Amino acid sequence: MPRLDETEFNSFTATVNSPGENISLQLKGSGEACVKRIIGCAILSLMPERGLHEALDSLKDIFEFYLEKPSSLPPPRASRSIAGVSGAAKKRPDLLVEE
Repeated sequence: MPRLDETEFNSFTATVNSPGENISLQLKGSGEACVKRIIGCAILSLMPERGLHEALDSLKDIFEFYLEKPSSLPPPRASRSIAGVSGAAKKRPDLLVEE
C-alpha cells in the first residue's frame, strides 16, 4: 500500500454503492489509519450475508483484545531447583525390526 502524506487531508467522505446496498460514510481524521477505517467499512457493507456473522464476530474479538490494557504484568513465577543425581552413561540397546 502506498504511503499517504498525513498532511494532505483532514476529512474523508465516501459513498459505496452496490446492488441492494447503499452507504455513505464520513470520517474525520488524517493519515493512513483513517483511509483504512473507511475501506474496512466498505468491505463490511459489501460482505455477502453468509460471511457477515463471522466477520463481525472476528472484529468484536479483535476489538476487545486491543481495548483491554493490562494494568501490570503478572507476577513472575517462583523458581525452584530440583536436585538431580548423575549416573554412568548407558548405551541404549539396538532397535530390532523384524520383517
